[in-house]
Amino acid sequence: MLSNIGKRRRVAADWLRNGRQYVDGYGGIPRNLNGLSADWNQRTLTLPEGLTETAQRTIRNALMPQLPSQNRMLTRYRAGCLGKIVELSRDSATSLIFVELPRAQLSKPESIVPATFMKSIEGHPGVHIASPEMFRFLETPDTFAVVFT
Repeated sequence: MLSNIGKRRRVAADWLRNGRQYVDGYGGIPRNLNGLSADWNQRTLTLPEGLTETAQRTIRNALMPQLPSQNRMLTRYRAGCLGKIVELSRDSATSLIFVELPRAQLSKPESIVPATFMKSIEGHPGVHIASPEMFRFLETPDTFAVVFT
């Protein structure tokens, strides 16, 4: 806390003077993934031109990861960690809201494996589960930026 006080003061003063401009002036990342498409049955991707190897690998890993074995480890993790949070909040005024965020640059086919944990907490007091489709409209190549140049 006490190290680099001078630098911290300069940064704080700069942010006080210019912070609004830093936020309002940010134009975003000028690149997107238009041209990205997937053949889910063949598990192949068509990537836009000009992507680095790192960007290509990141997109492939997000959209076509190696399929894990169905050993229920994720379900046990969710039940143990998130289930404990549900249990601890049961008698409080706290609401828990579960939302599935946009998953990837393209809408993936829905899993054939049901969301066991989510089904197990449906109807618990104070637990609200948003529709999994709520943010699907954001799963498009033009809403995902290429952050690896």
